[in-house]
Amino acid sequence: MNSVADIKAGYVDEDSEFEHVYNIRCAVFQRELGMSEDSDMDGHEHISHHYLAWYDGIPVGAGRWRLTMAGKAKIERVAVLPEFRRLGVGSKLMELILNHVPEGREVVLESPPVAVPFFSKQGFVERPNEMPSNQVIMIWNA
Repeated sequence: MNSVADIKAGYVDEDSEFEHVYNIRCAVFQRELGMSEDSDMDGHEHISHHYLAWYDGIPVGAGRWRLTMAGKAKIERVAVLPEFRRLGVGSKLMELILNHVPEGREVVLESPPVAVPFFSKQGFVERPNEMPSNQVIMIWNA
């Protein structure tokens, strides 16, 4: 694989790009992590801001953020195909997403335990989860 310089990330604004987002999410969340399609495609698609990451022109990562009813910016569905992890793709994607969140908003996310070290490196800290869940609640400590 090539260096970080071959990684690009951008805002999704075309239907053809949404197909890549869904394919990446299906590979990671449904096939790899065993999430149901109904849980993955949760009905927030139309109110979320979606992003893609490419490695050498190949779509390999996706993520989104949305405003919650409480006015928080919630980052969700951050996924990188397994063979492209630890190459800087996820960091590039998170940098872009965080740069697009409106200034002054509290930024939160829910992470599977396995991804907590990655999100910690992005500046997130764990917060106690008051709901029974296998997810870890994290807040961006900007």
